Amino acid sequence: MSYPPQLTDLLVLLSASVSVAFVASRLKFSATLGYLLAGLLIGPFALRIVPNIETSKLISEVGLIFLLFTIGLELPFQRLQVLRRYVFGLGSLQVVCTTAFFSIVALSLGFDTEASIAIGIILSLSSTSVVLQILSEKGDFHTRFGRITFSVLLFQDLVVVAVLVSISFFRDPSNGIFYALVYPLMKSLVGLACVVILGRLALKPIYRHLSLGDTPELFMGGTLLVILGTSYLTAMVGISMELGAFLAGMLLAETEYRHKVEENIRPFRGLLLGIFFMTIGMKVDPRFVAHEISTITGLLFGAIFIKIMIMLPLVRIFQRDWNVKLKTAFLLSTGGEFVFVLVTPAQDVGIIEPQTAQILLTAAALSMMLTPVLYKLAHGLSRYFPAPKKIEQQDSEKSH
Repeated sequence: MSYPPQLTDLLVLLSASVSVAFVASRLKFSATLGYLLAGLLIGPFALRIVPNIETSKLISEVGLIFLLFTIGLELPFQRLQVLRRYVFGLGSLQVVCTTAFFSIVALSLGFDTEASIAIGIILSLSSTSVVLQILSEKGDFHTRFGRITFSVLLFQDLVVVAVLVSISFFRDPSNGIFYALVYPLMKSLVGLACVVILGRLALKPIYRHLSLGDTPELFMGGTLLVILGTSYLTAMVGISMELGAFLAGMLLAETEYRHKVEENIRPFRGLLLGIFFMTIGMKVDPRFVAHEISTITGLLFGAIFIKIMIMLPLVRIFQRDWNVKLKTAFLLSTGGEFVFVLVTPAQDVGIIEPQTAQILLTAAALSMMLTPVLYKLAHGLSRYFPAPKKIEQQDSEKSH
C-alpha cells in the first residue's frame, strides 16, 4: 500500500517532539534547546531523516500562529496600562538603541540603508518563546526582572507585528512611502480599534453560548475557529496570518474566558512550537557554519556582548538593582524566533541578500541554543548581588 512521504516526516517530527519533551521533563533541562538540537540532528544537513524542510513548513507556521495568539492572549489592555512604563519606555529604548547601533555598523560595512535598518531591527530582537519558557520553568516570571524582561519582549512582539505589515507593502516598490509606511500604520490602528469593539461586543456572547453546554469539543472547536479564521481573514486582505493570530489573542484577552482558552490550547501550542523549533535547528548547516565560521562567530558573540552592554545602562534608568539588570540583559542578549519570521520576507523583497540572510539565520539559531547557558551564567553572577524582590502587589497586573 502506498503512502505519502510527508506522513513519514510527520511521524518523525512528532516522535522527536515527544521524545525531547519526555527527556527534558526527566532531566530538568530546557526543552527548547532539546528541540533545536533534535532538529539539527534529524535535518537535511546531518542524518537526513527529514530530508526536506518544506515538509514541516506548514506545521511550523501553525505553531508560530499559536505562539502569536498566546502572546496576544497575554496582552489585555489592563496589562499594558500597568506595565506601560517598561513596555513603551524600556522596550522602545532597547529596540531603538540596539537597532541604531547595528544599523550604523551595517552601513559602515557597505550595506545600503534599507538592508542596514532591516539588519538592525532583526538583531535587536530576542526570543520570546525561549525566554518565557525559561522564566516559567525557573519560577522567575513573577520576580521584578521577570516582569521587566516580559515587558521588553512584549514591545519587541509589537514591533515584529508592525514590521511584518510594513514589509508586505515593500513587495511593490511603486507603492511609494504612503503605502509602504503610512497605510500599514493606519491599517494597524483600525485593526486595534476592531479588537476593542469586537472583543467587548462579540466574543463574550459567543463564548457564553459555547460554555453553556459544557462540551469540551465545542469550546475547543470554537477557539480553533477563532484563531485560524482570523488568521485566514487577515491573509485574505493582504496582512500576515501571524498578525491575525495576534489580533485573535487580543480579542480573547478582553474576555473572562481567557484562562480557559489558554488552558485548552497549551498542549497544541507546546507540541507545534516544538516542531517549529526543530525546523529552526534543521536550517543550521554545519558545513555553512564551518565555511563562514569567523563571520558567524563574530556576529554571534559580538551581538550578544553589544546587546548586554546596551541593555545594562538602559535597565538602570528604570531599575537600580544589579541582580535585575544582569538577568534582564543576559536573557535579552540572544536572537529570537522572529528573526526567521522577518528574514524570509525581507529576502523575498530584495532587502537582504541570500548570503546575509543565511548568516543571520544561522547566528540566530545558535544564539537561541545559548539562551539557557546565558541564564545560568547571569544567575551565577547575580549571587554576588542582593536577590531581586518579588514584584509588589501594586506593580503587578491582575492575572485573574
